[in-house]
Amino acid sequence: MAKSVNKFPPSVVVLALLLSSPIAWANGISVSLSPSNQTVNRGESPKFIVEARAIGKPARIMKFASRPDLLDNYARIRITKGGKPIEIVPLVSEPGPVSESDYMLVPANQSISFPHRGTPFDLTKLPPGNYSASVTVWPSVQDKSSFASNSVSFRVVQK
Repeated sequence: MAKSVNKFPPSVVVLALLLSSPIAWANGISVSLSPSNQTVNRGESPKFIVEARAIGKPARIMKFASRPDLLDNYARIRITKGGKPIEIVPLVSEPGPVSESDYMLVPANQSISFPHRGTPFDLTKLPPGNYSASVTVWPSVQDKSSFASNSVSFRVVQK
């Protein structure tokens, strides 16, 4: 029996197999939230920027910037205080019908950015304190894969 000689470490072989598989398409998005720190006056909403990057392959992502209803439901913000989720009653925001024109194809290793004000939650109602925020993005209504961002900090201060 002939012996196979592999010049690459097993981890490199596994990574190459994963990147060449259809799974890499589904898992080829990274999401980041910025700015890392901000301070807002009580009664104001923090302003976030969400960046979704296609890793290695093109990615089909909803046009969140032009559809607030999609942003509210498929780019969901999560707010914590002291590591615990805070209770904020969401405003009613039902997504309307989604068509092919509501998507864009982000080229491999490129990104799109869109603003996020924390909707459907009214963050202007937060009392003074230190908070953390992250966002989970579902790039497609049909594909139930979701991608979580990093966590950022913000402070609400009394005017």
